[in-house]
Amino acid sequence: LVEKHKQHQAQSAERAGLERKRNEIKASQEEADTIESQIKKMLKQRAEIIASLSEIRDRRFAIRKSVADRLNSALAPNIMVSVQQHGNPDAYQELIEATLKGTGVRQGMVAQKLVRTLPPARLAELVRATDTSGIMDQGDLNADQATKLIAAFGIPDKLVELETVELQDEPSIKLKVGGQEKDSSSLSTGQKCTTILPILLLEGGNQLLIDQPEDNLDNRFIF
Repeated sequence: LVEKHKQHQAQSAERAGLERKRNEIKASQEEADTIESQIKKMLKQRAEIIASLSEIRDRRFAIRKSVADRLNSALAPNIMVSVQQHGNPDAYQELIEATLKGTGVRQGMVAQKLVRTLPPARLAELVRATDTSGIMDQGDLNADQATKLIAAFGIPDKLVELETVELQDEPSIKLKVGGQEKDSSSLSTGQKCTTILPILLLEGGNQLLIDQPEDNLDNRFIF
């Protein structure tokens, strides 16, 4: 009887311990469920914010394009203004290079490849899914480069930067010279002035003070 009593006591103690563990696990599971629900809610909000950011950038581009169209209607065919949406990837390339610094890969070469082949949003999707093969195929990278890229951008803060990095709109101003359209970057100083002055004079709503505007301009344009 004493031996049976001891066995019952041991079983009761074990049962009580298991009961405590079960309650602890249950409480932890409830907490985990609550956190998971909060994460899902925040991810949904994040996706909505990113979509809203994209819409705002699209509206901004539309405004810029309307300005370019208005300038063209007044200045064409001698002067042409255009805006290419997402045409300047400098910030994207700089982010990749800075993130890959110290990883042992040639960050400049990798960044140039990714800028040509993968938009930031798509690259972020592949990194989030740890899709090494996808990055290799779509980004033209080898296995080592893709693995180190995922590790570098796998940090939450870096992934957020990647998802929201901006591809700037790229403006272009061209001048018709001798029947050919030339970009402002390839024009002489006088030709650049010939291109910019009409835009300033057309858009200015206030008084415009210019010191010797005829410098570098030919007589025909001044006239």
